[in-house]
Amino acid sequence: MANEEQALCQVVFRVWVSLIAAEEGEVRKRKGEADAAEKRGVCAGEDERDEREAVPVR
Repeated sequence: MANEEQALCQVVFRVWVSLIAAEEGEVRKRKGEADAAEKRGVCAGEDERDEREAVPVR
């Protein structure tokens, strides 16, 4: 029984570490996107299309 519990703990730990790594990767990705947008002079979440591409409002 102890071996089964130890194996289960190892699986849970690996899943937990994988989730943390995935979250850190997502945070780095978002930071990279925000940094790139800042270099282009666009705030995060703003529409980057210029007026020529904008759809007219009727």
